Amino acid sequence: MTAFNRYAILLLTLVFTTGNLHAKAVGLIKGAKELAKYLTKKGGDTAAKELVEIGGEKAVKDVLEKCAKEGGEELTKEVISNSKTYGPSFIRAIKPDPLLFSKSFKNVPKKHSKAAILELNSNPILMKKLIQSHGDEALEVAAMHPGVGAKVISKYGNAGVKAGKQLTTPDVITLSRVQGFDDLPQASKSKFLKILDAKPKQVINALTIAGGGVAIILTTAKVNEIVKIATGTLEAPGELVTVATKFTWGIAILLTLALAVWLLIHLRKSWKISNKKIQRV
Repeated sequence: MTAFNRYAILLLTLVFTTGNLHAKAVGLIKGAKELAKYLTKKGGDTAAKELVEIGGEKAVKDVLEKCAKEGGEELTKEVISNSKTYGPSFIRAIKPDPLLFSKSFKNVPKKHSKAAILELNSNPILMKKLIQSHGDEALEVAAMHPGVGAKVISKYGNAGVKAGKQLTTPDVITLSRVQGFDDLPQASKSKFLKILDAKPKQVINALTIAGGGVAIILTTAKVNEIVKIATGTLEAPGELVTVATKFTWGIAILLTLALAVWLLIHLRKSWKISNKKIQRV
């Protein structure tokens, strides 16, 4: 191949690549304009205001460019579709990391979609950290328990994610109010996380019992107590009361029976004496 041929091939490749990139750029600009127009038309003044707050058409274009670069056409179409469904708040939510946040959002059940967008918008730095460390389920748990789900994951890690998927929001609030975890020795931390991971519902019950109905402050002794209650190796105070009540009733029944026997014997003796007196007469 001559030098001229090599030069010609290089030139054609450059022209083709440049033309292709130009076409994509034009497509993105057009797509951003159309999406911004659609969002404003659909959402009215509220959507228009929100769109301006996040940077207007340029912000939409920047997000779509990131999507095209990091996730290709599939991600770009997905983001456009979700933006049309949820409005400018979705653009704002995924803007810090379109690929990561879109992927996680995709795994959130639809009933929690709006809550997930709110969580991403409320604390994007924390949510990015949690998703990177604990996977897509971190966003799901945060959306399931707005305001407390992310806090529980931050404190208890993967055990917090697993617990959050099984517990009710009031239970997660109880878990979020636990104090002293960060000050525990590592061995006690590990013990608490292990039982939380294995038996989250039982741990909530144990926290309520061990804390006497108020927010508990964890110590090594408290962790040991919680583990014993959660695993059933230590009877809870409520159970002890039940046992004591049953014991009291048992004693009462025995005393009643003893009294009945004594009365029968006494009556029998009285009857025999009365019978003898009648016979003498």
